[in-house]
Amino acid sequence: MSISSDTLPTSPVNPENPYAEQHEHPDGPDDDRPTALQIVADNVFNEWHDKVVLITGATGEIGLETAIALHSTGAHVFITARHVSEGQAAMWKIRSRSEGSGPIDILLLHMESLDSVRQAADEFLQRSPTLNILINNAGICEVPEGKTHDQFESHFGINHLAHFTLITQLLPALKAGSSRTFQSRIVQVSSTHHRCGFVDFNDINSTNKKYIPYLAYAQSKTAMVWTANYVDAVYGTAGVYALSVHPGMVWSGYQQHMEPVQLKWWTHGYGARQVKSPAQGAATTVWAAVGRVWEGRGGVYLLDCRYAGGSRVLDFTSADFLRYLPCGWQTEERLWKLSQQCTEESEPLLEGMMPIAQASTVGIRYDSVVMEDAD
Repeated sequence: MSISSDTLPTSPVNPENPYAEQHEHPDGPDDDRPTALQIVADNVFNEWHDKVVLITGATGEIGLETAIALHSTGAHVFITARHVSEGQAAMWKIRSRSEGSGPIDILLLHMESLDSVRQAADEFLQRSPTLNILINNAGICEVPEGKTHDQFESHFGINHLAHFTLITQLLPALKAGSSRTFQSRIVQVSSTHHRCGFVDFNDINSTNKKYIPYLAYAQSKTAMVWTANYVDAVYGTAGVYALSVHPGMVWSGYQQHMEPVQLKWWTHGYGARQVKSPAQGAATTVWAAVGRVWEGRGGVYLLDCRYAGGSRVLDFTSADFLRYLPCGWQTEERLWKLSQQCTEESEPLLEGMMPIAQASTVGIRYDSVVMEDAD
């Protein structure tokens, strides 16, 4: 009996890299790489009627696509916005493109003010005692030198400290939303820019050296990854896991402050082929939120809808691209304590959490796989 090619067994799909084929030959925005809605359709389309999701920065291009996709799961979705009109416009766009029927709530939030973050968290808790997914997507990129209302360097204050405050405020709700069938997740939207800047504990506000927006942005994104690692190590045993993602090179408002030489790389040759649409850029974030492979797992770094390594193996040095610099517990704990001092937030004490003194030796992933450069 002859066997046609249709009957031959196919290679099994790697659950940590299920969209490998679509990423083999990138050809610019709207090519075959998956969108956020495709990720939902492949995983949990209209099945999450009992879930609550909060997304910061949902009025921007990537955040909006993230919100549309997660609303399509059937979940109750909270979005943040600076103004009511801005939030209402985003809500209309979500409802016009999502097939989900869950509620959409707007939280007013100014990321440059920690008081505003706390007020938004309080407002959320008044409306919902539980939270299943927190996606920290909002942020700024390579803006000119500036300070937040709390007098922190803008990138560090907005990208990191504001989200750190939101995390500490909402950890009890994430704990309350966690169950044996679905444990809560925090998704930190970072960037491969972390390769260019570790956290300068002696100068987090970049006041003692020449201000370089690129490096300030890189420092803030590194801080987001380290925060995810800390949360995962300490609160994973309590049912709250944290993952870091790189959305990729996405055309959005982020490009407005880029140098011309950077923009040229985005628009010509290899760089132009790597660029994603906002819907494609949101795909990895949504995969981190809904992917079944990440149930009860964290402390990882994802890009192009695939596992790219344990997020403690952070980077190359600029001097030696063949040498990798792993990040360890002491650095992550140091950042967490510094962030507590900056924000005056206390450590949330949750049942089942890992005692801080044990977190350096128990239950932490130390993957040998390095994070790859998506650019």
